[in-house]
Amino acid sequence: MAHDFNNILSVILGHTAFALESVDEDHPLREGLVEVEKAGRRAAALTSQLLAFGRRQVLQPRPIGLNGVVVELEKMLRRVIGEDIQLELSVTDTGVGIDAATRARLFEPFFTTKAVGKGTGLGLSTVYGIVSQSGGEVQVESQPGHGATFRILLPRAPPVAPERASPPEARQSPALATGSETILVVEDEAAVRDVARRILEAAGFRVLTADSGIEALRTCQEEVGEIHLLLSDVVMPKMGGLECADLARRLRPGLRVLFMSGYAAEAIAEQGVLHADLRLLGKPFSAAELTRQVRAALDAPPTAAVGDPQGGGAAGPSTPPASPTVH
Repeated sequence: MAHDFNNILSVILGHTAFALESVDEDHPLREGLVEVEKAGRRAAALTSQLLAFGRRQVLQPRPIGLNGVVVELEKMLRRVIGEDIQLELSVTDTGVGIDAATRARLFEPFFTTKAVGKGTGLGLSTVYGIVSQSGGEVQVESQPGHGATFRILLPRAPPVAPERASPPEARQSPALATGSETILVVEDEAAVRDVARRILEAAGFRVLTADSGIEALRTCQEEVGEIHLLLSDVVMPKMGGLECADLARRLRPGLRVLFMSGYAAEAIAEQGVLHADLRLLGKPFSAAELTRQVRAALDAPPTAAVGDPQGGGAAGPSTPPASPTVH
């Protein structure tokens, strides 16, 4: 269901964005289109939250500096809570507290103590899903009349240089990343394939399309010019994205690869191992996110074969594998 829903949302959000680009700010249809876009994004967020609670969303773990994340949040929190409240690295409130019956249901999706229409009950369930899937746990201490304390415990990562958080302005920029390279888009859903093609062509890329892994390999064999990037769905009939990418790289050594998927983690795992060196674009995606990920994949150094869990090596095997024959 998540796969189908995310594909539908990709089409809705993509075509809404195209329509918004073609109407002026004062056009009578613009307000309605903006509302459609907002509703689509809320639906995408809801799907993501449900997958998170069920520990089904696709994780691409990476080390982060938690202090930097907290400091960035602190600036916002201080504006919200007011100057009369002291803020420290943990928060314990002095509210009415939570009784035992409510504590037992805190992390259930759609459970809420708020009035009808005032809350969805997905907040804590989403936190629980994300933390649990990341190997951590959430501890709750509370009783009536004594406030509540929530503690999130996460596994310690090996000592590596943490990734610096980019400023919010950079993360939220709607500008398209541009280029002139040739992208081969492999997607069995025609509507999603068309949206991806239109977004990439608007950003200046030359786009080839294929509706299956077999057709993609045929294109790799027959196309005279260079193909710089394979943008492929992960789960497809007959030939999955990982197999397609491996065979395509035999035909086109040095080919960059970017995967996209609206499936849950287990469905993707059945197709093979998405190790840390592989890039994955989740559906539904915005035009800005698609072009940013494509640009990043094109600018990244070549990696080892897609199915090689070691990854990272620019050089392939000492003896190149035989090129596949597509019938």
